[in-house]
Amino acid sequence: MTSINEALLTPLIAAVFGQPNFATVGQFTINGAVFSPGIVFTQLLNFVLIAATIYFIVVAPLNRMAQRRKAEQPAAPPAGPTEVELLTEIRDTLVHQRRD
Repeated sequence: MTSINEALLTPLIAAVFGQPNFATVGQFTINGAVFSPGIVFTQLLNFVLIAATIYFIVVAPLNRMAQRRKAEQPAAPPAGPTEVELLTEIRDTLVHQRRD
């Protein structure tokens, strides 16, 4: 999936924003320490793009396939008597047999 990001999405970002990543954007120095929030933004953007790619290539088609399979399955047969109903019937039958 990273190859899709590197081969397709990063050049698209470069075409829109003029550079392939934001490593130097917003860079500042405090007491000799260099802070680069652009690197964090670049990694966050890469993560979101890869997650979206995986979702639309893998997850969404599998969900559609599962919905189709679910729609094709026949309806469940009608449920039989419950356990309580069966036990009540057995009890009534035994009571009736004892009387005879």
